[in-house]
Amino acid sequence: MRKRKLIFLLIPVLLIGLGAILLFDALSTYREGAALYEGIEEEVTTVEENALTIDWETLLAENPDIVGWIRLDPDISYPVVRGDDNDEYLRTGIDGEYNVGGSIFMDSRNTSWTDPHILVYGHHMRNNTMFGKLDLYQDSDFAKEHREITVYTPEHTYHYRLSCIMKDTDGSYAYTMFDTDDFDNYFSYCSPKALWMAEDETEGPILTLSTCIGASGGLDRLLLQAVLIED
Repeated sequence: MRKRKLIFLLIPVLLIGLGAILLFDALSTYREGAALYEGIEEEVTTVEENALTIDWETLLAENPDIVGWIRLDPDISYPVVRGDDNDEYLRTGIDGEYNVGGSIFMDSRNTSWTDPHILVYGHHMRNNTMFGKLDLYQDSDFAKEHREITVYTPEHTYHYRLSCIMKDTDGSYAYTMFDTDDFDNYFSYCSPKALWMAEDETEGPILTLSTCIGASGGLDRLLLQAVLIED
């Protein structure tokens, strides 16, 4: 009887200990993932008067799948890769190793930053790395004050202006590829789902940033859409 009672007393202690180990392991994994990108940013970028300069030779030597570098407030600044499919970089860092945060990656169907619709994905990390801070754009006042998205490539710098914040589900029409004749149809689809929508920018190549929201493994997504204003 005493042994049984002792076992019952030990079970909660063991569960708490196991939980602490798992939490420590998760936090360590998060830190390692974040450290990769912090180190790369420090190595290959410099900022002067809010303009980013990138050492493309060093960056592309790290991974030739890198197709650009995206930058937007607040402190979201990452290289963008494009894989052979949209699973390749879900849990793979730009160094080719396992990374819980994966990479920021362009849809494998895209070929250029001037495609009619460019899709870029990033995990919604709990430590606010990758696309975790996109949550802030659900506040319309914040969105209005932080509309600029810049994409740097070795050949050119592209400037996009935020035009819509919306919630939708993975695989919906919001993720379709289309030609230049479909801009109006696309924004007509987005409008009823929008948390905020600008009145000035509704045409031109559209850049969509997508991240998960809600329950882990669910299909709910937060999307930011921006229109190319300079190329």
